[in-house]
Parts: sequence; C-alpha cells; structure tokens
Amino acid sequence: MKLALAVLGVAATLASTGPATAAMKFRTFQSIKYGYSLAVPSEWDMRLEKNDTITFTGSTGVLVISLRPRAGTTWETLPTYASQFVLSDKVKVLNKGKRTANGNPGWLYQYQTKDATDTLRGDTICLLNEDSLYLVAFVTRDWLYDASRIVFEKAVTSLKLFTPEGMRPLAAGYRRFEDVAHGFRLQLPAAWQATSGDAATPAFAGEDGTLQILVDGNARYLTGDAEILAKSYVARAHYKLSSLASGKLDGQPAYFAYCEPPDKPEWGACFIVFVRADRLHVLKISYQQARRKDVVQEIAGSFQFLDHPSPAAKTKPAAKISRVPGASHSKETTAGTDH
Repeated sequence: MKLALAVLGVAATLASTGPATAAMKFRTFQSIKYGYSLAVPSEWDMRLEKNDTITFTGSTGVLVISLRPRAGTTWETLPTYASQFVLSDKVKVLNKGKRTANGNPGWLYQYQTKDATDTLRGDTICLLNEDSLYLVAFVTRDWLYDASRIVFEKAVTSLKLFTPEGMRPLAAGYRRFEDVAHGFRLQLPAAWQATSGDAATPAFAGEDGTLQILVDGNARYLTGDAEILAKSYVARAHYKLSSLASGKLDGQPAYFAYCEPPDKPEWGACFIVFVRADRLHVLKISYQQARRKDVVQEIAGSFQFLDHPSPAAKTKPAAKISRVPGASHSKETTAGTDH
C-alpha cells in the first residue's frame, strides 16, 4: 500500500460509480531486464516509474511491480525488511503471513487505509530472487476489492522469476557487485561487507576471506606485462608463490598467481591480473581454505564485463609502474578449474 500510494494518484484513477461489467482479459508481461513475467489486465495502461517500478492502471485498480535491493535479506528477515515498503501510520493491517507465488515463497500483507471517507484496500506480496526484493502490490477502493482482487491472484499465480538478461545465475550464498565506472560485475560471498570508500580500489572482507580490486587507467599498461605484474604483486605482499596459471575472465586472458600468506598457514590467496584496453586490473582474493576453497573459482567464474572496451586512443600515455592493491612454472587453466 505504501509503495502504491507513493507512486500513484490512486483516488483519481479508480472507478467512483458502478462496477465494470465487461469480462476482463489478461496478457503476459515479461521484463527480461528485471527477471520476471506475470499476467496483467490487457486493457490497463502501463507506466514505467522510478526505482525499477512498473505500474498497470485501470478503472478498477492499480497493479504495481517493484524491485528493491535485497540488502542481505534472508527468508527469516523478509517480513521486517519488506514492511518498510508497505506499512505506514495510514494503513491498518488486516492479515499477514506466508504465501507462495507460483511456487516462489513470499510474505503477504493485506491492508486497508484508515480514511473512512474513501477507504482503499490492497494486497502486497514480497519475494526474494537472487539479489533483489520483488514487491507485487494491488490497490483498489474497498467496495471494489472482492470483485477485482482477481487481478492480484492472476498476477501472483502466474508470476515467474528468473535471472535478469545478461547476468549469470547467482551462486548460493553470494551477492553481486557491479562497478559501472570500470565496466564489470562479479559475485562475492554475501557475508563479505564493503570496507573501502575509494571507488578506484573496492574492498570487501568477512571472517573467512577478503577481496580487493584495483583498476588503474591513469597510464597505458601493456598486455604482455600481466605475467610479470602477477609475480610482482605476490613478492610485494611478501607471500610465497605456490603456482602461476593462465586462464580467462569472461574471455579475457589473465594470470592467476596462487600464493600463501606468511602469517596464516590455514589461509590461501590468489592475485588475478590482466590488462584490458590499456588498463590494469588486479583482483586480490584471500580465503580460509577449509571454508572457502572454491571462492577463487566462484568469483572468477562470475566476472562479467558490462560492455566492450573502447578503442585505444591514438596518443597513448607512457607505460607506468604498477600500484599495489591494499597495504598489506606456468600452466594452462580456467576460472572454473579447482586449484
């Protein structure tokens, strides 16, 4: 309700006299960008709102589909997190509890406004899919609710959730990080939280591992220097190089320098180094081997470029000495190969 009322002038769009008599027809609406499809009334007007929200408006109701960041929400915390988008001091909750939407577990709120002169009534179901919270809301006038609630039921029973276009399926226990400025996205353990405010060097840490990212485009880097740089990062960190492997991230050749931190024998580390479009990219991953033995493969395998690299400028700056992310016998491999 809070979501629907914040987006729409509901009172101005809903019928004020007499119920509709013509049989309502439905069509399938699909958003490959946001990863869902559902049935909506064929004649209702569609409008794209802010915050990844789409509304369908007719004379007998309003249907709203909206996405919000999952923000680490679990099934257990879903009711609390979702309530901020539904509840307010102007709404009276009539019912709430578990509800599935075409097999997808969710949390349902049913409510009405406290305005006795023009009472509105509605339903909102909240669901989790990959790294997003999905909200499907239906609102109408109280006297239209029983007859028009079929709109909500059709939407819920037909709802299909899938991986958004262009993205790889989200691994269990992971979340996405997207760096628009540097043109890539990847997946990292959901429990690893951001620890850096520097956009040039994003960093994340958890009890069982860390991820540091460096993208340096201040000068021209050479593709052939990636192997040397990978070895040098290991030496600069005072780690012991275990092995050096060549592989690919989203088709981009890269070097994987597996190494051992000197003060944490139960931990492992890997520097993933490559040069693309004259920019240096370094991913430094450290991990507790007993708990995160596959984390390098998971992060590397999820790496995606958002677009193709821009053509190199005709006048190139001179090559420069590499920076180090954070203070602290070759073989062929791929991101998905266990080490």
